[in-house]
Amino acid sequence: MPAASEFTPHIGQVFTIGPASLRLARVDVLPSRGSADAGFMLVFTGPRTPVLLEGLYDAATPGGPALTFYIMPIHTPNQDRQDYQVVFN
Repeated sequence: MPAASEFTPHIGQVFTIGPASLRLARVDVLPSRGSADAGFMLVFTGPRTPVLLEGLYDAATPGGPALTFYIMPIHTPNQDRQDYQVVFN
């Protein structure tokens, strides 16, 4: 499993995820549940429409490695964008 620290330098960069271009907005470390390895969540932001459907997608940043993410749209109160999450635990 990748570590949260591997994604932190990419905050603000655009990832190509399937047919969409999404910006990595933040990396949230999840509370540890007795394990030394805490999970983490990537939060991406993109245009309000079209919404990228939940699912498994190939993802890449310019000059970075290709990865596969299970990404899902999440509730986004801000009406000018759509947010997505990728969870590693």
